[in-house]
Amino acid sequence: MTFLRFFLIASLLTSAMSDVRAQNAPILQFIKQEPLYLQRDRLKEPSGLDIQPNSQAFWIVSDDSAELFSVETPPARVDVIFPLAYEGLEGVSAGWDEGIVLMVQEDTNAIVLIDERNSAASVRLPISKMKGYDAIAGHFEGSDTNKGLEGIAVDRERRRIFVVKEGKPRLLVEISGDLSSITAHRKLKAKHGFRVSGLKDKKLDISGLYYDRAQDALWMASDRGGSVFLYDLKSNRAVRLEIEYDSGEIPDLKGIEGIALSSDHEVLYLVSDAGKESSLFTFRVIR
Repeated sequence: MTFLRFFLIASLLTSAMSDVRAQNAPILQFIKQEPLYLQRDRLKEPSGLDIQPNSQAFWIVSDDSAELFSVETPPARVDVIFPLAYEGLEGVSAGWDEGIVLMVQEDTNAIVLIDERNSAASVRLPISKMKGYDAIAGHFEGSDTNKGLEGIAVDRERRRIFVVKEGKPRLLVEISGDLSSITAHRKLKAKHGFRVSGLKDKKLDISGLYYDRAQDALWMASDRGGSVFLYDLKSNRAVRLEIEYDSGEIPDLKGIEGIALSSDHEVLYLVSDAGKESSLFTFRVIR
């Protein structure tokens, strides 16, 4: 090994370790997996997840259904279904304004808003109509509607909304609190920490978002990567989190499309879109 090659490898390893230490990257300890394929209630392709404010129930969307589901666990059961005017929903986030739930629609790259007190009054806002879209329009051109918006998260205190484009390229977009303007965007590249061993960069996607106010960071799920990333907004660096399994069969995380963190930041939830194997995964966050 040449000195230059040794130096480059050592530098990369040092950089990676620095990222982990800088972000105090937690470890995820697997707790349980619950079935979430509820055919009778039309919840067959869960594609987005959030925890309802002041509640232990979840908001879940299913990309084959024009509905918002309120789901209680365990065991998973639907207690309320809100009819919507739009299908193809791929992400959901609560906690914006009281009673307001935000979702993203992939094929139109739009944000959908409903008031849970009057779900008939839903509104769809394509990001293409927002001020500042010209700066990112080129990333959304083409016919591949399967690489559109996949996740949404909100920072209520700073009045920021984040949405993520799944791939080609992976793109994080920040939107103003009044939903009128695109204020910033970032490509989520391998050099920023978005990589999974054995998976080509072009195959790695981002399929879910959750904003962590305490760390000013985004928890991100990857469907193709079967992974969870913690992305620090200030440093523009991501860490792929280690997952521990105490014993027994290791669950398959391929297909995870929704991610949410408990209010005490001690439990992480993932939801997978895997047909009849669709599941809700629960992890303990160890810091």
